[in-house]
Amino acid sequence: MSFLFPEKDLYISLQQETLNEKIRRGKHTDPEIKQMFTAYLRARIFNKAEALRNQFPSLALPVLPVKIVDNLTENTAERAYRVSRDGKEAEMTALSLDKGPKLVMVMFTGCSVAEKAMKQIMEDPELSAAFKKYGILLTSSFDAQGIVKWKEDFNFSEVYIVNKISEFAMFDFRSSPDFYYLKNGRLVSKSYGWGRNSKKELRKALGLILP
Repeated sequence: MSFLFPEKDLYISLQQETLNEKIRRGKHTDPEIKQMFTAYLRARIFNKAEALRNQFPSLALPVLPVKIVDNLTENTAERAYRVSRDGKEAEMTALSLDKGPKLVMVMFTGCSVAEKAMKQIMEDPELSAAFKKYGILLTSSFDAQGIVKWKEDFNFSEVYIVNKISEFAMFDFRSSPDFYYLKNGRLVSKSYGWGRNSKKELRKALGLILP
């Protein structure tokens, strides 16, 4: 349930209580520790994730950024984390998706199909120019090192980890890659996956949102 509903505190709490009791009895397993760590990350409970990683250092759980900060003074919608180039810092920022054309690619950082899509887009002069000007990459997985790799591999800085999926209601974060074409905050078109005709579809959709 915590996997399906990461923003529900009750499910995180129940999973945590169950694991704590298993640890007390010495009945816990490594997969259960990893599942709890993942649940904490999905719920953005970073202090507990870090504490669990320190408690079980032999599991080599993913290393979190040294500094995770939220300096936003207002409870703005569409909040996301910008990861520094070295992956050591993640800072909350407010995204502006309601102005002008936007091409949003939703992806998993470890998705080979998404990587193939990005590679082919950036190798195409026309698509690359449009993507660099209007493109934004979003993921729900808190994978700082994965974000660093994407930025380095594709020389593209507009890659973000969403704070809460509920703040980005028009996007589906369950598959990768998915493309959303926005104009002044309005969803004009969308496409799923990446295949033989995807570049042609991308050009056609861009024509709907670009000036």
